[in-house]
Amino acid sequence: SEAQCGVDVYQLFEQLSQKQVELLTGAFEIGNKWMSSFGEFKGMPELVAAQSKLASEYGSKVMSVSKETTELLTASREDYKAWFEKSFKVLTEQT
Repeated sequence: SEAQCGVDVYQLFEQLSQKQVELLTGAFEIGNKWMSSFGEFKGMPELVAAQSKLASEYGSKVMSVSKETTELLTASREDYKAWFEKSFKVLTEQT
């Protein structure tokens, strides 16, 4: 069962949902920065440089959240694997 395997599916779902919220919030923040600074550009080179900087900033956020999500899933996989191996051992010892 879920309780025996050490993985709280609901907690995992909550953590993964939080990562999605972080990405969405980051996208809105970048969009707001872009829109609020639009009048500050004197020419196309500054506009392109600012857009590149914001894209890089968001790309870093995506990479960070992706890494954290991978770590969450990897930890869960290891818990499920340990639970399965323990359950299989118990089952084979009973037969």
